[in-house]
Amino acid sequence: ARLLSKYTSEVVICYDADAAGLKATEKAIDILKQNGLNVRVLRLPPKRDKQGKVLYDSEGHPQKVDPDDFIRQNGPEAFARLLDKPQTDGQYRMGEIRKKYTDLTDDQTRIAYVKEASEYISTLASPVEREVFCRSAAQETGLSAESVLKEVERIRKARYFRQKKELQKEAQQP
Repeated sequence: ARLLSKYTSEVVICYDADAAGLKATEKAIDILKQNGLNVRVLRLPPKRDKQGKVLYDSEGHPQKVDPDDFIRQNGPEAFARLLDKPQTDGQYRMGEIRKKYTDLTDDQTRIAYVKEASEYISTLASPVEREVFCRSAAQETGLSAESVLKEVERIRKARYFRQKKELQKEAQQP
């Protein structure tokens, strides 16, 4: 990541869409951002048959395709076109959170989604980013942006006081 940051300010990552790839994406985002890089994530469309129909696995989920297979099936030009539209790391993470909550008409599901989304949003340093993602989460759930933003600020304050308490505890120990 340090070496990359000498040559560029933006990195687009595209790992396999399996569990290991998702975990690697999360880890890569953190490492790259710690080194001052702007991170974008490229998600590949689901696997399709020769007629263009989406293929599904035994559980009814769209089959995932890895970058190598995508390029073999569709060519490098198709991959290059996708590179023009990667998601920001925030859009990627919010998308991953959203995938967990399929029915946002259910109150308990909406509450759980907003809580998890707020946990992530509260870690963002930029107030502009926080507001953008709060508005997005509010729009998906039908809640007011103000209520989501209040939840984010509540979590930020709680984290701040926890960290402050831990620092005081450490300072008191010899």
